[in-house]
Amino acid sequence: MFNTVETARRIKEARLAQNMTQMALADAMGISFQAVSNWERGSSMPDIGKLSQLCEVLKISLSDLLGEDRQETKIIDKLISKEPVTVSEIAQVTPLAPPEVVEKTVQDAEKNDKPVAACDIVCLAPFLNAECLSRLAEKAADVSPKDLVALAPFLCGGTLDALVDRHDNLDESTILSLAPFLGREKLDQLAENYEKHDPSRLPALAPFLSRETLDGIVSRMLENGSFSMDRLIPLAPFLAEDTLNGILRFLQDSDSFSMQNMVALAPFLSRETLHVLAEKWEKRE
Repeated sequence: MFNTVETARRIKEARLAQNMTQMALADAMGISFQAVSNWERGSSMPDIGKLSQLCEVLKISLSDLLGEDRQETKIIDKLISKEPVTVSEIAQVTPLAPPEVVEKTVQDAEKNDKPVAACDIVCLAPFLNAECLSRLAEKAADVSPKDLVALAPFLCGGTLDALVDRHDNLDESTILSLAPFLGREKLDQLAENYEKHDPSRLPALAPFLSRETLDGIVSRMLENGSFSMDRLIPLAPFLAEDTLNGILRFLQDSDSFSMQNMVALAPFLSRETLHVLAEKWEKRE
């Protein structure tokens, strides 16, 4: 994949070698000072149409700018010469390629019914519209959990849900990373992994789950003896009041029950339950 940071360093070094300020380079290129600053910080890159002019102003070759004997340099040469490139090639230099070239290359691949590798789809994702990206992802047969996480911010919710269905037993870290982008129903299904494996991560997932699903998971964990007062506190804002009241009454005799915990949970409890707990605490003390 194209290394924007390395290219940014080369632009800055070539500019300094010519004893030019960023403003002078911007004036010579007919662009804004901010554009040059962004190039040298690696925040953006000059597009294909500016590369030849940039090399001329800085008195360097394209290989000097992009790296000698690099595959990306050869691909850029092809694009400048308006030679056709493959999707795999365009994916390596997407930050520099004009959007219309990226779109046409992908469209040609689709017309020829050529599946695109998941690694290339990940590189193309920020530069394609959601509809086109969804089509590519659905046809790809090698989308891994890691790829799902990278693609999630760019995919339609329905497409992401369908891709998730291809994978069994996603780990907790992957589910949590996908949580903001998945449909509620799909996420509720995946949440069972938290019940089976690492319940300590459940609070991070709680804001994205339906209340019914979260109540069910917590109730089952309580029955299995895998729930404690420490785990209850961060979940309190997301649990139904009836569920929370019942759980707390169950835990009131546990060693972890304390005045500090009761105060932390008070805003989420019914007045009746709070009175019962206060009386219990008074008798204990």
